[in-house]
Amino acid sequence: MKITNKYDLPQILVAALENDPYTRGDADISVTQLIDGSQVRTLRVENPDREVDVSDMIWAFFGQAVHSMLERIPEIEGVIKEERLFLEVGDKTISGQFDVIYEERGKRTLADYKVTSVWPVIYGKPEWEYQLNVLRYLWEKQGGAPIDRLEIIAFLRDWQKSKVGENYPEIPLCAIEIPLWDMKVTERYIKMRLERHFSDEPYCSDSEKWKKEDVWALKKKGRKSAVKLFKDEKEADDALEKFGTSDNWIEHRKGRFTRCEDYCDVQQWCEQFSKFVEQR
Repeated sequence: MKITNKYDLPQILVAALENDPYTRGDADISVTQLIDGSQVRTLRVENPDREVDVSDMIWAFFGQAVHSMLERIPEIEGVIKEERLFLEVGDKTISGQFDVIYEERGKRTLADYKVTSVWPVIYGKPEWEYQLNVLRYLWEKQGGAPIDRLEIIAFLRDWQKSKVGENYPEIPLCAIEIPLWDMKVTERYIKMRLERHFSDEPYCSDSEKWKKEDVWALKKKGRKSAVKLFKDEKEADDALEKFGTSDNWIEHRKGRFTRCEDYCDVQQWCEQFSKFVEQR
């Protein structure tokens, strides 16, 4: 991977971002890769010289910085920090690293630290559930003591005190309990993901492409935001008929694949993305 500096950031910052200590070790695939789109992983492997700008690495850097707080946790009985695990499943080796395992109130918890937006906390993020359950599977299959609960410790980078309310977090740091799967369910999930990643036809699902569906917005003259959004065109037309057409109209907002269009670093080699652009 070649790192660019399109915004002429200070070289000392660029050097820090370039000096990434991460490694998945001697493994075929990491847990992070396993739960991600197989098309993305395949194209990254096939294009090791792809360009990534340092500006796109900022939040990952913040995430790594937060992990340094683990070094401040003193040696406490029952606390295990940042251990990399390896497990053979079939003919493939998976590696993954948990952030911390600790015991409290008679329960053993596997926890992961995230620097994230408020929105995944409010609406949920399936990837967190996949990641932590696979890490728990690796831990227990390696002979680790049984895990009783899973937890995300989220640092909310865009939290605003003025928005605190019924569903909005009260503080910019929260602990979220993650559902604990049956081990057989996790095993089936892992095997399914391995089959997907090492098949001859890798692809990204709609959820992995962060698909946003088409919506129809009821707009009103003199108002910037929509009066109401509809997922069904007929419902939008019925609403327009009710409100009247003199100062109102329907705006069709086409769906998009947010990750593919805005965040994917291998889109230029992706047939799925090319087909989407052609059909748009």
